[in-house]
Amino acid sequence: MPLPKELTTVTPLSKTLASIVFVTLPIIAFLFGMRYQRMLGDDKVNIPPSWQKTCTLEAKICPNGSTVGRSGPNCEFTPCPSKITEVEEGGFCGGIAGVQCPNGYYCDYGGKNYPDASGTCIKEPDQPKDNKYVNENFGFSFNLNQGEWVVVCPNLNEFNDNIAVWITTDPREAKNQGSACAREESGKELFTSRKANNLNSIEDYFTTLSRDYNIEKEEITLLGVRGYKVTGTRNSSDPAPLPEKIKNLVFFNNGILYVIPSTLWSRNFSFL
Repeated sequence: MPLPKELTTVTPLSKTLASIVFVTLPIIAFLFGMRYQRMLGDDKVNIPPSWQKTCTLEAKICPNGSTVGRSGPNCEFTPCPSKITEVEEGGFCGGIAGVQCPNGYYCDYGGKNYPDASGTCIKEPDQPKDNKYVNENFGFSFNLNQGEWVVVCPNLNEFNDNIAVWITTDPREAKNQGSACAREESGKELFTSRKANNLNSIEDYFTTLSRDYNIEKEEITLLGVRGYKVTGTRNSSDPAPLPEKIKNLVFFNNGILYVIPSTLWSRNFSFL
């Protein structure tokens, strides 16, 4: 049955009513629904669950100097960072928290030795290439172990052209060689010399040594260079700072005197 014309004709009024019913009202309903949902959510947050605890405001100092607090359902301390992963030279270390420097750095306390002293993290000197120390100026080399460095103390003036060399496991000595030379301990260092006051040959060495030690010597050869194995015991009348006993290898090669302590005998010492 055909509908009346007034029901099938589109008029401005019908368009307005359709817009209100099918567009405006759904939008208004959606906005009110969102607001109501937020109100329900806020009420839910404001009501703490029955299992939730209020943790005490405590702080734990970690080995790297940072602090962590209590958290979680059991109010346990948050785990400390395992270590300092990055640090710039000059970063803080030591102190009451005992802050540790990462691998490749050491804590320089600047001469402070009291408990809880603080210092700065300093980068360790680079390891010698292939774990071998090579001195081209005086023509020798020897092996090093991982974590070892060399301290070189030159003595160059009008009367002397020589060096004292020894191995250290303290990177501070390798970094600050000038102050390390002031702590030189006789008997541990390798001595090489082109020129030294009254010490320019093996014979001069024996003459000087015999003033303070009762010595025995045995002729040997190292890499085609003839020399001596020397052992000695200090004379009882001599001052205590001198080592009580000595054990050195002595060579004279290409105008250079080498006095090699027993601590370097197993280091594959070689002439260049």
